Amino acid sequence: MALMVCTGGLYEISTPESSPVVRYAWDMRIERTGNPKPLTPHLIRFLKQELKAKSLDENGIEEKHPDFICGRGLLVIEIKSLVDDGKERLENLRQELEDRPDWPHFYGQVPFESIIKNLKDPVPVRRRLAERAGRTIVQHLRKADKQFAAHHKMFPRKNAFRFVILVNEDCPLYAPLYVGETVSRALVLKQNGQFRFRNIDCVLYLTERHLSEVNGRIAVPVLSIEGPSMFTEPWKGEIVEWFQSKWARWNDSPYYHCTRQSFPRFEAAVDVPENMKRHEAWRLEYQRNPYLRPWPHAQLQCRYEDVFLVFICMFLKSSPLKFSKQELHESTEEWTHFLEEVNARGIPMDQFDHGLESMKRAAARRGCSNALCEWLDKVFAV
Repeated sequence: MALMVCTGGLYEISTPESSPVVRYAWDMRIERTGNPKPLTPHLIRFLKQELKAKSLDENGIEEKHPDFICGRGLLVIEIKSLVDDGKERLENLRQELEDRPDWPHFYGQVPFESIIKNLKDPVPVRRRLAERAGRTIVQHLRKADKQFAAHHKMFPRKNAFRFVILVNEDCPLYAPLYVGETVSRALVLKQNGQFRFRNIDCVLYLTERHLSEVNGRIAVPVLSIEGPSMFTEPWKGEIVEWFQSKWARWNDSPYYHCTRQSFPRFEAAVDVPENMKRHEAWRLEYQRNPYLRPWPHAQLQCRYEDVFLVFICMFLKSSPLKFSKQELHESTEEWTHFLEEVNARGIPMDQFDHGLESMKRAAARRGCSNALCEWLDKVFAV
């Protein structure tokens, strides 16, 4: 099934001193500190002050109707805020899948994609993941469709443009292109020969959690997903362009038009707390400088062996070799960096050899005595 067209643009965003943004070259990492301001109240001020929109709630109309109208009812707007980060739903799915015999073994925090790529049949799992993550979006569309239908029944107008604005308050899960694909699929679904959400003409997605760098400055996306009606009524596309450029000007920013193919890459900003535990600081340090990224698997295996040897010698009292606290500290930090790298690559732990011979190789590299090798023979013989 073909997807509807996703178009839109982006505008630059100011970064006040209370919420500075830092950019890193690796993987276009963008960090921020401080608490972001809610986006929905800012949008409502824009609608009321700039577009002179009238709130239907303030006019005493029930909640089952849309939020705003403007242009004498030409533009009908419903705002849906995405505040659920989806972590609980995704964790429930992870627990459901862990009983699979092909479920890979990882330590630490692992991206879902790193797990899925190791499954024998990843396609159905990716489909379940997309459905589970996008459930909130579809529920919002279902409710908005009913609200538009109720409004049209009370205020029938042939040329009304019904517009849903999805506002991502601050959830990293809802990446722009993922939201676009989820909404597109929903808008082309049919039920009893009719489009399931036929009362929705267009969906606009706003987020200031997902950022990109354009012309040396930070920018955020404005993504519009067209419903079927916009193919037969092209004048509605002009309203979308007008709305997007107005919104950019309201934010005191230039607006850049994009197509789906020319959309730049957007990444969720990474929040950096003022205070962190030691292992969290190590993870952050590596994410900023993933120096292991160019290493081949054989070199990672050596790092694994070297760190594991230190742990064995430190935590088994019978070891003839004891490392210093500083060496243990350094090895623990290296272990944290190692896990960050292999989890990002999606390399399960069972692909690293941790047997007797691997420990002897690490001992040889450190120039350890024969007494340590003899002790290792006894440890692994148990």
